[in-house]
Amino acid sequence: MGSRRFELTIVGAENIPDIRRLGRMKVFAVVSVNGYTGTTKTDRDGETNPTWDFPFVFNVSQAHLQWGPEMDAVVDLYCETTLGGDKIVGRALIPVKTLFYRGIRSEGSLGFPVAGPLCGGCIYATASRRKNRHHRRCRRRGGGGGERMRFGGK
Repeated sequence: MGSRRFELTIVGAENIPDIRRLGRMKVFAVVSVNGYTGTTKTDRDGETNPTWDFPFVFNVSQAHLQWGPEMDAVVDLYCETTLGGDKIVGRALIPVKTLFYRGIRSEGSLGFPVAGPLCGGCIYATASRRKNRHHRRCRRRGGGGGERMRFGGK
C-alpha cells in the first residue's frame, strides 16, 4: 500500500504556565512521531504564548492510517534556562489519524491540550499531505552548535 508523506506544522502554543520565577519565558518544542524527531527554534518573545510555525515532515504507512492503532505526535515544551538545564513546561499528544483526516480538511489549526506539572494551555497544529521530496532543515538541540538535522527521513 505504500506510505504517505505528511507535514505537521506546530503553529504555536497559548496560555502555557509560566514556570520562571525571574526573567522571561523562552520556549521551544521537541516533536517526535514514528521514529522522527525535530526541535523548533526558541521563541524569545511570546513567553506563555510562543509561536513557531515549525513544519515537521514524516512518513506514515497507508495501512497504518486505515487499520493501525492510533499513533501520537508527542510535543514536549521546554523553557530554556541559563542555569540548571532546560525545564519541561508540559506535553501535548496529537493523534496523527485525527490530524490526517480532520486537520487537512480544517481551514485553521486544531488545538490540543498541554499536560504538565502546572497544567494548562494548548498547542496548535495544522496538517497537510506532502507530495515532493523536499527536506526541511533546522538546528539540533544539544551537540555541536553547527550540526544540522534532516527531516523526512531516518
